[in-house]
Amino acid sequence: PIVSSLSHYEIISQRGDATLGTPGEGVLAGFLPVVEFKNRYALAQDTNDSPTADPQPQWNGNFLPDPGDAGLTGDMTPDPLNGPDRTIISVFNPGSQAATVVLSFAGRDGAQLPGFDQRTITVAAQSRRGIDVADLGFPADAEFSVLYESSTPIVISATVFQGPDAITFEGGDIASTTWMFGEGFMNRERAGVSIMENIYISNPTDFIANVTLDFLMADGQTRSVRRTVYPLVTEDVEVHRVSRIAVDFAATWYGVRIISDVPIVAFMEHWDDFQGGGGFATQGSPGGERYDVWQILPN
Repeated sequence: PIVSSLSHYEIISQRGDATLGTPGEGVLAGFLPVVEFKNRYALAQDTNDSPTADPQPQWNGNFLPDPGDAGLTGDMTPDPLNGPDRTIISVFNPGSQAATVVLSFAGRDGAQLPGFDQRTITVAAQSRRGIDVADLGFPADAEFSVLYESSTPIVISATVFQGPDAITFEGGDIASTTWMFGEGFMNRERAGVSIMENIYISNPTDFIANVTLDFLMADGQTRSVRRTVYPLVTEDVEVHRVSRIAVDFAATWYGVRIISDVPIVAFMEHWDDFQGGGGFATQGSPGGERYDVWQILPN
């Protein structure tokens, strides 16, 4: 048995990202916790021109095979140093049969995105297909989660290029009643301005999830936050807006323990402009009762 990961660096744009590999032959279903054309950190840092100044692109059914391809639409004005902000959803089919993949979109915390409920794509056997979010026709500042379901096992990820860095979310295909994150950080003066930290909780069941997030501080203190997550919804916990974390401490490191009464999927995203800025994304370490997402999705 082995563990495999991939690191990628763009020398010219000075952006890099890393992701863990998907074990086995791929997965049938799971979540991408947050995908956006341009997220709140990019807007706050003004890494591109205002997205509202440009006409919204219309999706024409075409997908870009690679992040470097031309033909982009929407607000793709390059940052002077780092290049354009963009998000790429990558789908790899390692099997011998074509995969029919249904991507179901939901807005932030389950809000509806009128006219953008689903996309269905076909990925040829032993090939990859890339989807540039700028070509989907979403509003430039919209954030949404993706529930993916495939006819055959696939590997899927979403890479966000923005400002001085890039992050990648691998697909979350395991649901568990406990999740752990080893590192979080918040600073009172910079919270929500130059530090943004989000924990995304996806509920793949048809039951309401009652979730407790325990923040275990470096000094031994613990702060707890509770959330209710409805079926097939991804809840966005903005840590930089949680007063007992962002206000009560001048600057603090912490680990995070998440406990739910039904299986959930959990991710963390962190952006910080310190020393040139950058970000990372990670899926937590699962514990407790574990299930494959495809096994517990409502019929």
